Amino acid sequence: MLTADLKHIDWSSVMGKFSTSFTADNAFSNGPFAGQKLDVEMLQNWKDQTVFSVGVQYRATDRLALRTGASFASNPVPDMYLNPMFPAITENHYTTGFGYRLSDRSSVSAALAWAPEVRETNAEGLEIGHSQLNWSLNYSHEL
Repeated sequence: MLTADLKHIDWSSVMGKFSTSFTADNAFSNGPFAGQKLDVEMLQNWKDQTVFSVGVQYRATDRLALRTGASFASNPVPDMYLNPMFPAITENHYTTGFGYRLSDRSSVSAALAWAPEVRETNAEGLEIGHSQLNWSLNYSHEL
């Protein structure tokens, strides 16, 4: 089986700014901010993003399915607003996995997803790198 997906993510309508409020701990190390309510607003101005994904599943046997895939996109975060709190600069993702049917009612599957490191430099000259490695292992049983 071969599958593909093309999607447009409208980041510009939801990632214009990030706002939060919090009260700083009374710890001495917080200096003049100790116990103060702080309001923070950070401009984001993310760009819209187009993501192309492709995946393949090969049924090696009646019980075993092998899977692999990839997605390709551009970084939606402008360097001017790049912040270590929001390092969403990864661009490509690669995946692999398998599913194995133990019986008519139960199966086990595993998956691995990797996004290679991307490095960008923000407006203050701070270099930020971000990568991801995720895995999952699942067992399912139908009642």
